[in-house]
Amino acid sequence: MRSTRFFWWRAGTLTRSWQPVYTGDEENCNRTIGLRLPGGVLFMCLNVPLRQRPCDWCRGFQ
Repeated sequence: MRSTRFFWWRAGTLTRSWQPVYTGDEENCNRTIGLRLPGGVLFMCLNVPLRQRPCDWCRGFQ
């Protein structure tokens, strides 16, 4: 499993209502910010260094 600094989320798979900016976490618990663009959202991970797997707290829920 490998985390990337940027990733694209297609508009057809978004479950939230339209927003110009998204914040949250990705699957490896890296904090993210996303900018809504035509066709989807471009996300950037904010953590340095990037986590390569979920944190201990999140793993407790899996």
